Amino acid sequence: MAKKLHYFNINALAEPIRYILHYTKQEFEDIRHDIATWPDVEFKKTLPFGKMPLYVEGDKVLNQSLAIAKYVARDSGLIPADAWQQAVLDSTVLNIYDYWNSIMKYFQEKDEVKKEALKKVLFEETVDFFFSRFEKQLVENGGYFIGSLSWVEFVLVGIVEYTILRLGVDFEKYPKVKDLVDKVTNLPGVKEYIAARGPYPTLPFGQLPIYVEGDKVLNQSLAITKYVARDTDLIPADAWQQAVLDSAVLNIYDYWKSIGNFVHESDPVKRQALQKVIEEETIDFYFSRFEKHLEENGGYFIGKLSWAEFVLCALIEGSNVFLGIEVEKNYPLVKELVEKVKNLPGVKEYIATRSFAKFEF
Repeated sequence: MAKKLHYFNINALAEPIRYILHYTKQEFEDIRHDIATWPDVEFKKTLPFGKMPLYVEGDKVLNQSLAIAKYVARDSGLIPADAWQQAVLDSTVLNIYDYWNSIMKYFQEKDEVKKEALKKVLFEETVDFFFSRFEKQLVENGGYFIGSLSWVEFVLVGIVEYTILRLGVDFEKYPKVKDLVDKVTNLPGVKEYIAARGPYPTLPFGQLPIYVEGDKVLNQSLAITKYVARDTDLIPADAWQQAVLDSAVLNIYDYWKSIGNFVHESDPVKRQALQKVIEEETIDFYFSRFEKHLEENGGYFIGKLSWAEFVLCALIEGSNVFLGIEVEKNYPLVKELVEKVKNLPGVKEYIATRSFAKFEF
């Protein structure tokens, strides 16, 4: 079955996927779009959420870089069988993407004064905050995140390389991170790919929730949600369906970031402007796509109840609390799904006994 990976001719989010595909000896078409002439309007219309990378396998399409990386790493020894180790990797990769999101804020800032301030924070605080923790995790696990090579090491290396290329960050303070970069870039398949590719041109952790199980600790809400859903019908056995759910949940979290930006904006005028964009553009952009996804799959993301429906329902409730509106009202299948989840055994009883604090800015 023909495999295609679409992205720009840069490393960034697609490079870990390329590394995994080459390391696991999977044949694929590496389609690179010219960032200088982007967007390709007609091609962009075909993207599920308007962004790349995009992975195509026959007639199946997947977006979201983490969902793609994890899917192409299946059946290769890069994904452990143990549920806790899987959850640790999910947690780690989401911590890596928290770091990624912080550097993206810098690159996307148009105001030069604000951009310089963001760069100062990145160099003086952000890099060490994350990489001191990644270093500690590697030290404690023999140079890997769970004691052996997994798909997540490829993700970290890709992000480190991009950081070096774009920001010139020196990782000398983090010897285990540096060792990991050397190990991954010299793996069979990866080494040959890098040699053929050549160098890219130089282009101009302390959060809740936390989950504790005995002496084991896990952060990152998505990793926790997926872990506690294990050994139930909420996680499918099929690798493609797992990847579709990962993709769906990450798309839901892309939407949630816009709510987070609104909530954390301290300037009332700017916050009002953000709310206007959310209500007039953002909600429909995402929810029209969620609605279509549900319509094509019998009211669920993969044709039956999964952990992803719980995530969507919870974040809709959060949106409604913060925005003071019913974000799902124009999307009948989304609205129906929320009602189904809220009336599930156990959930219904929990809702009846919980209370929400009134949110005020």
